[in-house]
This record gives sequence, structure tokens and C-alpha cells, in this order.
Amino acid sequence: MSRSVLSRLWRWGLALLAALVVLAAVFYSGIVAEEQRFPERVRHYLDRKKLAVRAGVMNQDEQQLTWNHLISNLHTLEYIEARIGPPMGGGGAIGEVEGQVIILSPLGRLSYLNRRYKLGNIDTVAPMGVEELRASKYNTDTMFSWHHFRAYDVMAVKKADGSHDMYASFSRYQGERCFQFAVYRTPIEVTGEGIKATTGQWEEFFTARPGCLRPKDRGWRFLGLGAGGRLIRLDDHTLLISVGDHQYDGFDDSWAAAQDPATDLGKIVAVDMVTRKARVFATGVRNPQGLLMTRDGRIFDTEHGPQGGDEINMLRDGGNYGWPLATYGVNYGYPRRDWPFARSQADHEGYDKPIFGFSPAVGPSNLIEADPAEFPLWQSDLIMGSLRGSTLFHLRVEGDRVRYVEPLFSRDGTRFRDVTALNGGFATLTNDGTLMIFRNAENHGAEPRTVTVTGYGTLSTAFAEEVPPPHLTPAERGKDLFAVNCSHCHSPGTDIGPGPPLGGIVGRPVGAAKGFGYSPALADYRGVWSEDLLISFLTEPQAHFEGTVMPQPTMDWLEYPNVVAYLETLDTKVETVEKK
Repeated sequence: MSRSVLSRLWRWGLALLAALVVLAAVFYSGIVAEEQRFPERVRHYLDRKKLAVRAGVMNQDEQQLTWNHLISNLHTLEYIEARIGPPMGGGGAIGEVEGQVIILSPLGRLSYLNRRYKLGNIDTVAPMGVEELRASKYNTDTMFSWHHFRAYDVMAVKKADGSHDMYASFSRYQGERCFQFAVYRTPIEVTGEGIKATTGQWEEFFTARPGCLRPKDRGWRFLGLGAGGRLIRLDDHTLLISVGDHQYDGFDDSWAAAQDPATDLGKIVAVDMVTRKARVFATGVRNPQGLLMTRDGRIFDTEHGPQGGDEINMLRDGGNYGWPLATYGVNYGYPRRDWPFARSQADHEGYDKPIFGFSPAVGPSNLIEADPAEFPLWQSDLIMGSLRGSTLFHLRVEGDRVRYVEPLFSRDGTRFRDVTALNGGFATLTNDGTLMIFRNAENHGAEPRTVTVTGYGTLSTAFAEEVPPPHLTPAERGKDLFAVNCSHCHSPGTDIGPGPPLGGIVGRPVGAAKGFGYSPALADYRGVWSEDLLISFLTEPQAHFEGTVMPQPTMDWLEYPNVVAYLETLDTKVETVEKK
């Protein structure tokens, strides 16, 4: 065989080998990408970017939407998703009145979506004290976050004369040592075209005792994200209000409020709508994000527990649900420890027990009862949103038991902040600044497949604290993302919370913050936190440190470098332990 032939064979062999290596790499990359759900993450990220671009063009006054199908166990659903504002970092709510959706922004701006899919502004703002807070020392305090100061819920109540009052619950700033949990009301006019504020004047309806909540003596100054704040009608003259403990739990603050009869924190409170006289309906709740009275009179709440302790409770007048003396959850950190005030580990001995618990936690938000006319196979079933779980759930309920829980719709990084019932379906509010409307596809096959949402130009401008300003640096963008997604567990300074403090994290030894209990994988690691290691850890915590209790962050994975860029700016030094 000639040398030229051998040379050609050698080149062909090398080319074939290179092709096989490339194919193997592509195949392996495809497997990894599928396991990490990269295609799905990229698609969701781009979808949200597309919605954000549409929302930013306010002179383009409409959005074209198509109904998408969704298969559940018993029904085929369909949904649309409409941009109603900028992405919402924390807070905000929706309610229903006469077939229209009321939309409450995180800092109290109000708008509506009418039955013809037209958006409109309600010319009034909830009296939260935003301007006063903006001028206070907290605006520059690294241990205060605007995303912890928020609006909780909104509802409309039809009065005997046919007119309506609108109620809203929210954080209220009243001075340097005075944050409040407040419910105010204002008269509104509801017509077929939309909703108008009659006077624009708000009346104080209920302020949780003791009136002024001092800044917390540990960790974050104020934690409105633990406030609950849900509103429902108990009867024709009584409003039921869920009031969380705001993390005044004896561990994150020296005061354990939920079992203290002198305060409304950690309670379900009944308030007379005429006299405004309030009484405690139920005791011992932590962060009751959902509240519902079903058609047959049963009352449910959803509640955030500590790690692994999320609950669904069936409430009774006079009931005590145990917090902070009883929980199915455990304390944060490693090794897994019992909640320090529980009488027995992961139990509700001596207190009213939940009818269902979630482990791992899903961060349940509001829940509603399915419309039996629209969903005949979901008789008496419930629909529940979730924050950490990034999922909308269907709950099969029989009597006082939850028989099964079915995920209906999931999307990485999306928090389903609120759910409200509509005539012929239901709507949910997401942290992406969107309103999703669901209905039974089996009942609407003959209807148009597209919807046009109009009225964007009528909406009020978001507060600066509600939406990141344009042209942010990566670190500035990361600071906002940290406040929304990380600050409920991690301090940017030296305080130990559910997670370790992150002051000076870049360049610090891994798993070495003094006083925090780490998993062995973190505690035994010999190395320091670098930018690359932090991004890898956020991308897949368990893959890099097996056994860590760090959950997967609920944000777009493409945003992780921005969060790390912000962490690099935190130069506060945390005391560390020396590893042997």
C-alpha cells in the first residue's frame, strides 16, 4: 500500500474519530441539558423577556393572546397570560367584583381588568406611607428591604344598598419605630365598563394590636413577607383577616407573638364591618397566606411553616394551631434540628392539627374553591398557588381530608402570588407581573382562540421601589434579585437567619460562618467561595454539595451571575471558624 494511501486513511481515521468525539460530546451535553432542564429554562426566560418588552411599549396599547391547552387528570384546561405591569418582586394581590379583576400592586397602586379584557386605572393608592418611608433612615439601611414592605390582599364588598367598598390589607409606615399591619377601605363604583374610586379617601378599618410594631431586634428590621394578610367574608357583617407573626417568633426576634393574647399577630381575626370591633377567631398561626370559606361553610387556611412545615388547616372558632410551640417543620440549618420551642419533634400534640402538610415546603399562597358549573369533576375541590413550589395545584378534598394533590401548572422561577375565583374559571397573579386566566377548555371550544387585551396606556406608573430602574449594572440588578429571592433566609451582613450570613462571602472559606450549622459537604470543604463556585452552587446546590438544605432558587438561572456580582460588593466581614 502506497504512502499516499496510508496518509489518506490516517486522515480519514482522524476525521472519523473527531466526528465521533463531537457526536459523543453533543449527546452527553444533550443529556446534561435535559437533566438540568436548560431548554425549558431558556424558553421560560425568553418568554418573560418577550412579555417585558411588550409591557415596556406603553404606546402600543394592546396585547394579542392565544388560549393554550393544559391537560389535568380530570379536565382539559386552557389559559392565557397577560402582562399587567412590571415584574413584581414581592406582594400584590388580585380580587374579583362583578366579573372584573381588581389588581393591587406591591406598594398599593390599583387597576382592573374588565370582562372585555380592557385594563384601566383605579385613581387611588392605598395609604401605606410610601413617601414617608422613602424619606426615612430605612431607605438606606442594608437590613431593611422594600420587598418586605408590601400590600397583601384586596377585596370588594357589596353593601345592602348595592354600592361597593374596596378593602385592602398592607404594611403601613407610621414612624421610625412604628410599622403596622393595617386594613383600610374606600368606596368604589362598579359598572360594566370598569371600576372607579368614588372619593379616593381611605378609612382605617383594622390595625393589628399593639398598633405599632417595633423594628425586629434580630435580622431584618421588618418582615412583612411573614404577614399573611388574607381577607374573606365570614358572614354578611363580618370580615375574617389572617395576620402572620411577622417573624416575631421567639427565635428570629425575642418576642413570641402568636401565643400572646395581647397582640393580633399570629392570629385569625374577625372584624365587624359596621362597628369595626375585632376579636381573635383562631390562634397560633405563622404566615397564613391563604384563607377560604367554602360554599358549605368550612374555613381553610394555608400556612408557611419553618423548614418542611407548610400546612393546610381547617379552621374553627376558638382553635389554636400551635405556632410557635408546635410544627411539623424543623429549624433551618444543619444538622436538622427540632424547632426549639416545640414540645415534641415534628408534631402538633395538644393543638389543632393541620389536615395536610407539605414536605418539602412549597410556600403555599392563596386558595379558592373550584366552580362546579365550570369544573363538574372538581366538586368541592380547591385550587392553590405556591411561591417556592412555582406550581399551581389542584387539591381533591373530601370532608376534612385532602385525598391528593395534583400539580396543574409549573414554571421555574414563577411565584403564584394570589388566586381568585371568576365566573367560569379562575385567575392567578404571578411575580412576573402577569395575570393568568384559566377555564375549562371543554366548555369553550366554539369560542375565539385569541384574546386582545387593551388599556395599557391608562395604567399608573410603577413606584421606583416596585420595579428596577433601567440600565442597571449587574451588581445593581443582583441586589434587587437578592432582596426578592434570597433575603428571607440570608442577611447581607453578619446576622444568622434561616441561612448563613453572606457578608464578605466571596473569598470566605466555604461552610465556615461561626454559629451556623452546615451540612458535612459544606463544613468539610477545603476551599473558598469564588465567583464560579457560587454560580455553580446556585445552579444546582445538591450536585456540588450533596446533603445541603439550600433549596433551588426560584429565579431564572441566567440571573445567577448578577446575584453573585452583588455578593461581591458585600464587604462586611463575618466571623468564621478555623477548619482543622
